[in-house]
Amino acid sequence: GNWFEIDFITNPPTTKELGVDARTRWRGVMQIAICVPKNTGRDALNARYNKIHDLYMKENQFNGIRVIRVFKTSALDAGDYYIVLASVEWQSDLNK
Repeated sequence: GNWFEIDFITNPPTTKELGVDARTRWRGVMQIAICVPKNTGRDALNARYNKIHDLYMKENQFNGIRVIRVFKTSALDAGDYYIVLASVEWQSDLNK
């Protein structure tokens, strides 16, 4: 069947303001590997990617985490499966 693998890749935080109320900026990528059997076809990959894209771009703010963009790689041939890496680039400014 189909499956997904999710990895969270973050940059080191940076301070974006000065003073007692300074905030720390976090940036990163949530990378989602979309894996489907070859007999399902690439249309299934695209349909799953489109659902991920639409979800994160429609509601691009989640509890202070702002989605900057959503993008994907071309389909990779992994033996019996096709894999597409969908990436959700995000940013959040948090109180120290």
